[in-house]
Amino acid sequence: MLISTPEHQDVVQKQQLVLLMKTYGLPSSRSVAQLPRGSGSFLTRAPFGTGRCVKLLFSSFGRTPHPKTKATRLRPACGMWLLLMLLLTVPAVAQAQFTFVTNNGAITITKYTGSGGAVVVPSTTNGYPITSIGLEAFSGSSLTSVTIGTNVTTIGSHAFYYCLNLTSATIPDSVISIGVYAFYRCPSLSSLTIGNGVTSIGQGAFYTCTSLTNITIPNSVTNIGPQVFAGCTNLTSATLGNSVTSLASAVFSGCTSLTSITIPNGVTYVGGADISGAPAAFQGCISLTNVTIGTNVTFIGPAAFTGCRSLMSVTLPNSVTNIGLQAFGLHERDGNNGGNKQCIL
Repeated sequence: MLISTPEHQDVVQKQQLVLLMKTYGLPSSRSVAQLPRGSGSFLTRAPFGTGRCVKLLFSSFGRTPHPKTKATRLRPACGMWLLLMLLLTVPAVAQAQFTFVTNNGAITITKYTGSGGAVVVPSTTNGYPITSIGLEAFSGSSLTSVTIGTNVTTIGSHAFYYCLNLTSATIPDSVISIGVYAFYRCPSLSSLTIGNGVTSIGQGAFYTCTSLTNITIPNSVTNIGPQVFAGCTNLTSATLGNSVTSLASAVFSGCTSLTSITIPNGVTYVGGADISGAPAAFQGCISLTNVTIGTNVTFIGPAAFTGCRSLMSVTLPNSVTNIGLQAFGLHERDGNNGGNKQCIL
């Protein structure tokens, strides 16, 4: 396992510097090992606009120009240097935004060190694919948007936890799993794209993302953990893919703006309240008026739809064999709608 260190970054910067100098015919006869420490930092730190800066840089490790040709060589060198600086500004900054480890030729980002704003997680760095975003890698940062590279397969636990300014996240088709509480408490997240390769969404992955208004779960997803969208109080629409097999406890609990839900035919189980005190799958969805239950559901857990005070009737398919206590609040009179809820079998 290789850990990125200042020494490693210096070597990489030197390699880039030598390659660029050779490409553009700038004077240098030394190898990377012969360059003075820190010389590569000119890729990101050298000031613009002074011939003296360029002269000092190249005279420290390159061929010394003949006095008669020094001036004529210095002028194009300055112009070329300025051009290279402009071209390299974005990649150099992007590379400096992350710390990472490598394992078997693949990179895991361990920490974001940038200043925030719109961030693109690259597909590769230093010639290796970035395949994973690690535990808490971006947690608490000032991101406003994130686009994840197409080699990433795993988003780790709490990876984007508490990114208060994050408004947009694009998860590519390469991602297979989204870890527990990956985007927990991202209250500004209003735009979310989940790629068609995701198969598992961990517990609380989007818990209390209160700016989400709609969500589409692709057909690739088979497992949605507890509390995934719990507390998303502005969520009005949720489309579930056909491969989902169960809806865990509290998956949509407290989604007070959700008005309708279609439970696909692949689902067999709708989670109820559990012994730990966690609420049921749709508990407290006070605006829910329409529920369509798929033809393969066999079990609806205790209190699954309790507190859904706008839900006046539900049609259950013949597949349902077990309905938990208070699944629809059938024994509670709701003062807000003035009547008892009905269950149509």
